[in-house]
Amino acid sequence: MKTPKKTMTWLLAAAVGACATLPGALRAVPTNDAPEQIGVYDSRVVAYAWFTSEAHMRALQNRIQTARAAKAAGETNRFRALSAELAHEQMEGHLEVFGSATPTNALTALKERLPLILQKCGATALVSKWDEDTLKQHPNARQIDLTDILAGEFHPNDQQRAMIASIKRAKPLSAREIIAAEP
Repeated sequence: MKTPKKTMTWLLAAAVGACATLPGALRAVPTNDAPEQIGVYDSRVVAYAWFTSEAHMRALQNRIQTARAAKAAGETNRFRALSAELAHEQMEGHLEVFGSATPTNALTALKERLPLILQKCGATALVSKWDEDTLKQHPNARQIDLTDILAGEFHPNDQQRAMIASIKRAKPLSAREIIAAEP
């Protein structure tokens, strides 16, 4: 007569052997209960990477040249309008790089590549790590940090990567602090 321990071992072995012959018997059944994955990013880093990118710097230099040419030609109204646009863009940039404002221009520049980036990472959404309200809408989501991937799309050089590292270590400033620091 077999002991209960030996009997249990034999039954377990038989059950495993039998199940192994059935296709899919002990395999995980895919469900829709998999946790959602969202891409999160430090908006300041992405804004900085875009702002200092070669493409943006070329466009900015062209706009500055256009404003200077308008001033030299005596086109006062055009110069004022261009200067106001540049000043507005500078304030926007400061709010994005030093604060937690959405990096609208950077995301616009990435618009065509974002779906593929999200798909490759298995993320269903992209949310700034500073956007607490939107993050609360995904309480059980696994967060995948896409900061470096997004910033990398703008091809930062070594000096820019060093600045990115320091931005990551700093806390964002409030809009009030940024505006107060403006000349």
